[in-house]
Amino acid sequence: MQQKYSFVTRWEIKAPIEKVWNTIYDSVNWPVWWKGVLSVQVLEKGEPNGVNGVRRYIWKSALPYKLSFDMRLTEREDLKQLHGVAFGELEGEGTWLFEQNGDRCRVQYNWNVLPINRG
Repeated sequence: MQQKYSFVTRWEIKAPIEKVWNTIYDSVNWPVWWKGVLSVQVLEKGEPNGVNGVRRYIWKSALPYKLSFDMRLTEREDLKQLHGVAFGELEGEGTWLFEQNGDRCRVQYNWNVLPINRG
């Protein structure tokens, strides 16, 4: 039986929600500032708001391996949430949640995945 993994990541950033939202939504630029992200490639643009778009993510870890998976954006509620479905070397779903709290933006990422062994 394969192991399912669930992760919750919380960030509190001293910035306006609009800036944080735009930075997270623009995942093509994640490799510029997010240490573990090697590359992000747009495979399908989807609708004008990005829903149904697909991007390929390649991550590296402290261990000597890389992980590649595609993510389809299935829901977008501006400045509130993004939800997507992962497939490839991982299958599952992820949801970004955003909330302004004074001069800080709270971000939570819920990630529920199952590694897929294709070998």
